[in-house]
Amino acid sequence: MTKIAKLYGGSLYDLASAENIDELLLEEIKVVRKLFSGNPDYVKLLQEPSIPAEKRVELINDAFKAELHPYLINFIKILWEKNMLREIGDCFEEYEQCYNRAHHISIANVTSATELTEEQKEGLLKKLSAITKETIILKCKVDKTLIGGLVVNIDGKELDGSVKTRLKNMSNQINKVIV
Repeated sequence: MTKIAKLYGGSLYDLASAENIDELLLEEIKVVRKLFSGNPDYVKLLQEPSIPAEKRVELINDAFKAELHPYLINFIKILWEKNMLREIGDCFEEYEQCYNRAHHISIANVTSATELTEEQKEGLLKKLSAITKETIILKCKVDKTLIGGLVVNIDGKELDGSVKTRLKNMSNQINKVIV
């Protein structure tokens, strides 16, 4: 993430937090992300120099004025005016990270060999919440090469309880003894 994205995304969060609309903007940011990722041609259109600047600003207003808070619309316009619309994804990522820190939320990226059941997810949520003293959001994915167990990445730490890693560690220990 660039310094610009950290600065702009963090500033947007500070403003939203001060106005007590940080949760509202977070939800609206998710809508904008989905729109932009689903319509990359729209972003290109906003950056098209052959279209007059006034018309491009009008496109932003028309697309969002009924859906978004004016702060978020103005934020998009500022990025556009400064020719930094390409930074919007990272700005939104920084906003979300600021929100999560302020609200004691941690994202746990969980990789398992098989799909976790709801009961397993609930148990994992409880354990991770007890360890971190934070609200946990699980993001789960499956990697059959793990054979069994879990790999959890949370707050920059990796907890690897996969069978694959255990077998690798045993193999390394055996190779040390044999050599």
